[in-house]
Amino acid sequence: MDIQPTVTDMQTMCEDFVNRSIFAKTEMCKEDAMSDNPPMLLIGFATDPSDEDYEDALAFQNENNTSKPYKVALVPLMHRDDPIECISDVVKHLNPRPFSFVALVAEGYYRDMSKSKDILSNYEKGDMEKDYKENPFTDVREAIVVTAVDWNCEHLYSAHSPYRYDDEGVPMFDTTVPSFAPLNGLEWCKSNMEQIEMGRVPTALVSFVLFMHFAIEATRFTSKFTDAPKRNKDDE
Repeated sequence: MDIQPTVTDMQTMCEDFVNRSIFAKTEMCKEDAMSDNPPMLLIGFATDPSDEDYEDALAFQNENNTSKPYKVALVPLMHRDDPIECISDVVKHLNPRPFSFVALVAEGYYRDMSKSKDILSNYEKGDMEKDYKENPFTDVREAIVVTAVDWNCEHLYSAHSPYRYDDEGVPMFDTTVPSFAPLNGLEWCKSNMEQIEMGRVPTALVSFVLFMHFAIEATRFTSKFTDAPKRNKDDE
């Protein structure tokens, strides 16, 4: 089965994840003002008729015109304060198997970097949060952000929707903005991972994909190693 998603598939999935997060956050804030959504790791799998979730995946495909039906596993990242550390824990406990994509949905801070290239060149982790909390004239916004990487590491995908709270503590969202950038493929990422500079979340997701590729290859070898026939001592 071809599990690699198309660019259109990934843009559709990222926008869907943002829309679902917007709904969840809005409903949560109606019950408890200015509530935060927990970060979520989403792992997408292409399905076939033998899969128990196939009918739901097929319905989504027909509704959104994706190239194949996908099911998505949801993993809340709540056991540590840092979602990147949570991802490192999760990958250690997953069974090695191919998937179509992995994505992180989280709340964070957003600034239109196209208008602030000088800030981008000098940016350090935590700068936007500090500016948001301390500068009353800041252009930094809170946002729901989706970041995703496909199985072959062909592209890095993202979608974000900035928001502000109304007087009741319920978020008012801007239009979702999707984007993607080339990653140059699996082999390139394997050889150049240490030189890639793209932020903590994209780096963690690319590392997640690479680890799973290596784990699958290692499992192929160890299964052959353990299945080796017993030695015939009479031949010695």
